[in-house]
Amino acid sequence: MRKGIILLLIVFSFAILFTACQQVKITPAPEVEVYHFNPVGTYIASPFDTVVIDSIQFIVWNHVDAIIREMSYSYRSVRNDNIVGSSIDAGLGFFLSGGDEYCEESCITTLLGTVLDVTDIFSYMYTNNDNVVAEITFSGEDAYGEEKEFSCKMYFAVMLAPMFSEENIMIPIETGGNNE
Repeated sequence: MRKGIILLLIVFSFAILFTACQQVKITPAPEVEVYHFNPVGTYIASPFDTVVIDSIQFIVWNHVDAIIREMSYSYRSVRNDNIVGSSIDAGLGFFLSGGDEYCEESCITTLLGTVLDVTDIFSYMYTNNDNVVAEITFSGEDAYGEEKEFSCKMYFAVMLAPMFSEENIMIPIETGGNNE
């Protein structure tokens, strides 16, 4: 009788354990991607210019809600690909909806008005007559507190504005007809 009760308790324990394991969902890390951004680059003429990315659209491919915690960026020389400057903006707390398995383009979340600091990088660009590409990395985690981390990148062009002087002004040449 005692063996029967012990066997019944063991079977009952395994049944509860198996049922509890089936109830636990394991949250994967969000698969976040920069889907689109506008504009793709800009010109600057002074260190006091404000560089604004009007909109950055994100999509979460595996439908896991996510939070962007940090945006960091480094400037890379177009000429030699060396890193010539960097910056970090922490504490964004921007929520990305994962949606459900039926939404695709409707699950795009848009971040508006992202500002990049070009104060320090302008002197490098002007001195070296070089343009740069901002390699922007967004980092975060799932919105469920599971600490599943993600990061995604985008690249934004920052170019020196053309300077006009008498030597480089282009004058259109008329073709055809009489130039009298």
